[in-house]
Amino acid sequence: MRVLYWILGLGFGVGLMSCDTKTEPDLGNWSTVVVEPVDDATFLFDGSILRTYELRVSDENLAFLNDDPVAEAYVSATLDFEGETFTDVGLRYKGSVGAFVGCTEQNGFPPQETKTCVKLSMKVKMDFTEDGGNFFGLRKLQFHSMNSDQSLMRERLGYALFREMGVTSPRTAPVRLVINGEFAGLFLLVEQIDRSFTRARFGDGGEGNIYKEIWPVHNQQELYATALRNKGGVDRSVERIQRFAQNLLDASENELSTLSERWIHHETIMRYLAVDRTIGNDDGIMHWYCGIPEAQGANASACGNHNFYWYEESKQDHLWLIPWDLDLILGGNTFTLLPAPWYSETNSCEEVVSSFSSRLA
Repeated sequence: MRVLYWILGLGFGVGLMSCDTKTEPDLGNWSTVVVEPVDDATFLFDGSILRTYELRVSDENLAFLNDDPVAEAYVSATLDFEGETFTDVGLRYKGSVGAFVGCTEQNGFPPQETKTCVKLSMKVKMDFTEDGGNFFGLRKLQFHSMNSDQSLMRERLGYALFREMGVTSPRTAPVRLVINGEFAGLFLLVEQIDRSFTRARFGDGGEGNIYKEIWPVHNQQELYATALRNKGGVDRSVERIQRFAQNLLDASENELSTLSERWIHHETIMRYLAVDRTIGNDDGIMHWYCGIPEAQGANASACGNHNFYWYEESKQDHLWLIPWDLDLILGGNTFTLLPAPWYSETNSCEEVVSSFSSRLA
């Protein structure tokens, strides 16, 4: 926890910037970062137009998905979009454990067995059978059901606020989803965090490593390899983030500030934290779960957190934090609320009992 405190730039006085107008962080000699890219996918994320996506899937394949949605296994399907047909795409339900709570016959922890909810989040893989297949520059489409959000606005607003503050985050757009000719409901198209995402945003070319839900505090290479999300059939090196972790562990208290600043852009991190706390993202980086059946994130420890990515630049020792999964912000999280303000100096790191679990940090 002490090292994470420094990674986030909280080990020394960093003032928050004015939020009166939309501003880009001062990157100095850091690589250029584009928060609102203009690319082929810009067309899809024009929120002023409600577009319709039509999926066709055989009865057999649909039954396979519905019988075990938690398995997140792909089946073959067809996507029709504004006069174009894309055959042999991959289709599956998506989400972590929380996405299926109350939506399967066996509603334990984790949920399992047959689908019971009308809507579930879905993922479409455009290169399911063809390597390099894409859709307006995207290889995957994510349709979020927003089952836990009666306003149908939380994720869209949360990501927009991050981008307004100069923090790289997914683009979104509300869409109509039709499955086998029947209207399935209003979903939110959420941009996948993958190579297409990083190429459109980072000045190093976006070819660096993308890690999901892990902190640079471990010395085991296999942990970072497991958290890597853009292997692409290539044996990618995780030396850079592993070296940062070792440097943090070896550093003295006086060295931590300089070391952290060299790897993490602190102004951007403070912007991230300002938005994270403003929207009440109590299922994100500030919330550590302890002693529950499913470990949170890819951290090998008794406690963990989730719903974030790191982008590791390919040419410099720089890491960028990217938010993810904001469906429980703005009061939507009723069972894992953080118990006290994050900036309180009197907070301890002891576990807090919650109705959700006997042990929550």
